[in-house]
Amino acid sequence: MPHVKTYTDIVDGVPQWILVTSANLSKAAWGDLQKNKTQLMVRSYELGVLITDPERVKLPYDYPVAKFLIGIRFSGEFTVRVPKKNVGENFPGLDMITELLNPQKKVSAQQLVEEIRDSDGDEEGQLSKEIGGLVELSDPENSVIHERSAQCAEHDIKAFDAERYLLDMLDPEDALQRVLTLDFGVKLDVDADDRQRLKDFPRKRLPT
Repeated sequence: MPHVKTYTDIVDGVPQWILVTSANLSKAAWGDLQKNKTQLMVRSYELGVLITDPERVKLPYDYPVAKFLIGIRFSGEFTVRVPKKNVGENFPGLDMITELLNPQKKVSAQQLVEEIRDSDGDEEGQLSKEIGGLVELSDPENSVIHERSAQCAEHDIKAFDAERYLLDMLDPEDALQRVLTLDFGVKLDVDADDRQRLKDFPRKRLPT
């Protein structure tokens, strides 16, 4: 355990403030600490505790005040009881090690898919009442089979558009016909190596 050095300000035999630091850490920060013939070096770091007496209460030190004089070294431990700034104030979670080892948080995970049932609405219904033109027949569920056939034929006659089928009656142009029947005279065969080269092509963004 590193020995402790202190800095104090004593007025009329009463310490106004006490600075408790580690001398070994201070030496190691300057590269002056040697242990077992090995020079130790740590980053600049000063461990210290500044203790002051509040105006409303005097701290009950259990270590002699004379021991805190400048230039006097001591070893051991002393206890300082510091009253709360706000009397009765509670600070939960101060025992951090216990909190980390025994977490008290409740598991908040929920099911990814949750089935919600609506008791007020009907589970069965007809979408044709909500979406118009969903089916060609107005009321197929309440129609017999032969009536459905007649209604479908009547619907096709009313909805027939001659211009929609004009292209089917046109003969293709001679140039288009030659393109459709053109024989390149070249055998195109893509093997596994060709497919691999196509996969290895770099991806490039073409200008739009």
